[in-house]
Amino acid sequence: MKQLFIRPLWPLVLLALVVVISVVASWLSLQLWQQQQNTAYLQQLSRHAALLAMHPLREHNAQALNQTLQALQQHSVQPLRAMAVYDKNQQLFAATAGAEAVLSNYSPLPSVSQPVAFADGVQLFSVPVWADMVQLGRLDKPAPAISSEQLGHLLLVAESQPLAPSWLMLPICIQVFVGGILLYWWLRKKRQKSQRQQLLLSQQLQQGATVELSGDEFVILIEAWQQQQQRVQHQLRAVSRDAELRLQQQEQLHAHTAENLLQLQQSHHQLQQHSKSCDQQLKFWLELCHRSDTLSATELRSKIQALQLLSQLHAPDFVLQPDHLWLPDWLGQHAAPWFGNNQIPEQFVFDEDPQAYQYKINIDTRLLNVLCQIFICYCQQAAAGQDILFSYRLREVPQKQLKLTFKYTGAGFSPRWRQLLLAQPDSVLTLDDVEAEVARLLLQALHGSISLNSLEDLGTQLEILLPLSWQKTSQSKLCQSVLVLDERPCRLPLLKQSLAAIGEQVHSVATLSALPEAVQLRLVDLVVVVLPEESAQLQADAEVLNALELRYQLLFFASDKARLLWQPLLNSKLQSMPLLLSQVSHALQHSNELGNQQLLVVDDNLTNLKYVQAMLAGGGLRIDIAMTGHEAIKMAANNRYQLILMDIQLPDLSGTEVTKRIRQLRHHQQTAILAFTAHALPDEIASFRLAGMDDVLIKPLDTQKIAHILTRLNPADES
Repeated sequence: MKQLFIRPLWPLVLLALVVVISVVASWLSLQLWQQQQNTAYLQQLSRHAALLAMHPLREHNAQALNQTLQALQQHSVQPLRAMAVYDKNQQLFAATAGAEAVLSNYSPLPSVSQPVAFADGVQLFSVPVWADMVQLGRLDKPAPAISSEQLGHLLLVAESQPLAPSWLMLPICIQVFVGGILLYWWLRKKRQKSQRQQLLLSQQLQQGATVELSGDEFVILIEAWQQQQQRVQHQLRAVSRDAELRLQQQEQLHAHTAENLLQLQQSHHQLQQHSKSCDQQLKFWLELCHRSDTLSATELRSKIQALQLLSQLHAPDFVLQPDHLWLPDWLGQHAAPWFGNNQIPEQFVFDEDPQAYQYKINIDTRLLNVLCQIFICYCQQAAAGQDILFSYRLREVPQKQLKLTFKYTGAGFSPRWRQLLLAQPDSVLTLDDVEAEVARLLLQALHGSISLNSLEDLGTQLEILLPLSWQKTSQSKLCQSVLVLDERPCRLPLLKQSLAAIGEQVHSVATLSALPEAVQLRLVDLVVVVLPEESAQLQADAEVLNALELRYQLLFFASDKARLLWQPLLNSKLQSMPLLLSQVSHALQHSNELGNQQLLVVDDNLTNLKYVQAMLAGGGLRIDIAMTGHEAIKMAANNRYQLILMDIQLPDLSGTEVTKRIRQLRHHQQTAILAFTAHALPDEIASFRLAGMDDVLIKPLDTQKIAHILTRLNPADES
């Protein structure tokens, strides 16, 4: 049996090289350390000598200093050539025996912190000698006292300790190298002998011979078996690692292949669906061409728009485009285009969310418009002229949703529409099914759901739930109190509920005759009037409305028939029905003309009141007058004024007391109140401001003061 392996020679060479480098590095480190120790010893010796030389030098005792230096040289561990002390004039004061010959080769040096080495193997140490010196530590320099005088300096000349020659390391390196070779040769011979014995025992065991083994042979056999087992285990581990690596690679390849296959299947399915939709659209277009002569222009235009949208919904690159908007504004802008003549029919009644202006929603309004248009057109056909209720609500539970509701009395949704909307068609689609198919795809794109409820003689209700997101806004309501008039009892509660989005309080009346009394009973910021189509006292009612319009802000809504009846008799422009929140909000935001502002002038002098009325009449202001304090408080309680001119001297109450009581009214806490007086001292002006007045206006009025009054009026949002 051949030898299993023979180790090469390079490990031995590497080991020997490492040993040689280690020995050389250790030797060099030892030499450097010894040299550093010698230098430190000489530095310490020179410092002690400087301390010993302090007193003899100060007392000019050269003989004692010579003896001291001689003793230090004799007892020094390191060989010293000479020691000498120079005075402050650089004159030799004391030295060891024979120092003159040595010092003649070296000039005196000033004090240096490190020894100076020369080429002839000499180290020179120079330490100053002070009049007062303190020994700080074993390795620290002697430190002079504050303002101490330097007496001179000590000069020490010592032999440098040379490093041992490098050739002395050669025998050591040779011995290490030879020893390494001999050790390698002995280990190799021992291994070869063990391998021969293992081979011989293995052959005998394979031949079936009885072998008597000694203890050493048995140990050798066991070691060989163990080595064989170790090699086998090592090979098994290597094979196992390789197999695991290959398995991981195969699994990754399989997963990648499965992912690609899934993508291909999805792409194939999408292509099939797209091809199927293209075929279906082609059939729709062909059928539309054949039936184009039988369809009206409106129906033909509607079918073309539906087919175009159907093509967009089936496009692979179709994505939602959400908008950020208020629902009332969206309804006001897009409700009219839902109908062919761009005018909302009178049969539609809108029930809007009273919380609508508190939230801005995010939804694709393009798809929402088409969805509403499809169902409104269907409801309009099925209702056959009956009223159709369209309402929307924002729901937060169980999730944020927009709920659209359509209610009408008439025929319910056909079974075909129910099947298509619920994605359960039982036959091939035709051109008549385009609108229902588009509605289903729109609901699918918007992730919405639909429910249809229809009862005989009770009507049909359609509910659509669309998930969306919204952000709550900080927009406050435009009015504090709104009064709505509508003689149709079925519509009045819906209008009252919707107008809660505009005003904090909404009141209602059902007849025109009750309107004057209703505005006198409560403080009203806005009156919304839905004009009736018939009136027994048309002229009288019109005069009442025109009179109320002089004091209150009125918005008139009328149907086409009512507009022909009322428009010639009323001063304001009538708005078309149906009544929408966006119309009311728009009218309030643009009603900033000065004529909507009311001014109260409080003065007990009738001449002054007439003069003020004459001066301010040209501005178009609504001016009320009061001659007593109690009358002013009563008028302020029943009206909303943007500015009050308050006289200080009144017959019953002072102007400051009247101002304090008016300030207690909730709707006059922010009203501008000006003190209207003939004179005012600084202390009086301060008391006016403490009472709640904003400024002082000195009588009589002039052009500049009238301009000041007009700037005080803030018609933007005083309510």
